[in-house]
Amino acid sequence: MKLKEKYDYLKRNYNEYLIILKSGSFYVTFDDDSYILNYLFKYKMKDNKVGFPSSNLNKILEILKNNQLNVIVDDLIITQKNNLYHEYLIKSNKNYIYEENFNNLIKEIKLITKNDNKKIDEIRSMLHEL
Repeated sequence: MKLKEKYDYLKRNYNEYLIILKSGSFYVTFDDDSYILNYLFKYKMKDNKVGFPSSNLNKILEILKNNQLNVIVDDLIITQKNNLYHEYLIKSNKNYIYEENFNNLIKEIKLITKNDNKKIDEIRSMLHEL
């Protein structure tokens, strides 16, 4: 079974759990769970996937536990009394959309200004008016 297939299987049965799977010397997660790791740890997302070095696992698990998140790591299931998975999913999605919009705006500004300080000053002035 491929890693993504294993993730999907577990997610169907444990939809309120953050699922983290070992892949070589890394741990990875996919889809909604990757948004949560991106939000909490600022890990980069690529193709709806987030990965981190195995050496970070204990630190990651401690923080997830402190944030009241249910977690599955390979065959280990960690259940919290007051699971906040859904709340973190909402926050992390909103944050990701905001960050993407902000980064796209910066790219647009760079394209418009093309190292022209006059245009940068015009944009700065417009921002101050807001």
